[in-house]
Amino acid sequence: KPIYDYWVGYRGWQHRVGIDAKAQNGPTTSIGLADAARALNVVLALAPASIALFANSPLEGGRLTGLKENRLSIWPRMFAASRFACDAVLARLPARPFRDLADYFCWAYGEGTVMHTVPLELSRDYKGSPHTGRAHGDPSLLTFLHAPSWPVTACDDGRKVVLKPSAAHFEHLQFSPFLDARFRFRFGTMPTVPALLGALARANGLESLMAEHGTEGYIEGRVPGANFPDAGLMAEMGAADAASVITGPSALQAGLLAALGEAERLIRDWGWQRLRTLREPAIVHALHDADVHALAGEVLAVAEAGLENAERRQLAYARWVWANRRTGADRMLEAWHAVTGDRAGRLRALAAQRQVVHPRHWVTARAA
Repeated sequence: KPIYDYWVGYRGWQHRVGIDAKAQNGPTTSIGLADAARALNVVLALAPASIALFANSPLEGGRLTGLKENRLSIWPRMFAASRFACDAVLARLPARPFRDLADYFCWAYGEGTVMHTVPLELSRDYKGSPHTGRAHGDPSLLTFLHAPSWPVTACDDGRKVVLKPSAAHFEHLQFSPFLDARFRFRFGTMPTVPALLGALARANGLESLMAEHGTEGYIEGRVPGANFPDAGLMAEMGAADAASVITGPSALQAGLLAALGEAERLIRDWGWQRLRTLREPAIVHALHDADVHALAGEVLAVAEAGLENAERRQLAYARWVWANRRTGADRMLEAWHAVTGDRAGRLRALAAQRQVVHPRHWVTARAA
């Protein structure tokens, strides 16, 4: 896709490692605009719990990595040789929570950042836009938006174009932070650039502007690893609950966002800076790190309280994993060490053991 050529050829990303990002089960949860920044902070700060509970990638290329969730090592690897330091910065939890949506977007689009390519003809498809351009001088998006027009070089044929900044460019570049969670949105009607810049300069101004323009938003979680029911899991925890391995990440995030006050209290109790330090132990050790295990237990309790009674069963896998400290990664490592032979043979054996059980068997088990 066009933007991949720009990322690799101009920004210098090692984008080939990004294929690992596909092995995630990223929940998306609708959120009211007034609570969007609070919700984003909650999902970001409590990410170590989600990383640990759904860890499932201890191998890479048929070799042990020493990590329970190796997938999350991709961002520092992808940005290691980037032309711009901001790319790595925008993939790490900031030093403090975001005050409001304007604070979040000024962090992502403001001083010290470099905007990505934008469509030469306004489009809402950031990956598939066929004709995109790179702004001359590599400005931040906010610098670009403050100008009446800006010279751009077309990525496909090198022609020079002059673009008039639009709020559509602000919407288009919302993918720019590669954080553990993002606020995603779509304007109902497009505001003017002066209105947008004015909203960014006022506390809670962006929330008000978005509401005026019929904006819908959601929180995109990005850390839970993909897990699926297999015969071994169904035998260990019971077939009727095994399907919750798929719905668990969404249930956990939905429960936290339905209990924002309690989730924020949890963050205050642990401390933002301490929670920042737990991400790496969660990646390396998952629930075998004592602090991560304790955090995950408290996160589960808050999420469960936020769900309706009928929804709580969707946390069955997460509760089982926490109680047994037995993640998908731990099960995979156990199976890996139990088989012998060369790397290809061990991978075949592991794949056979972890084959996904057809959904009809989940339904039958639940009915029984």
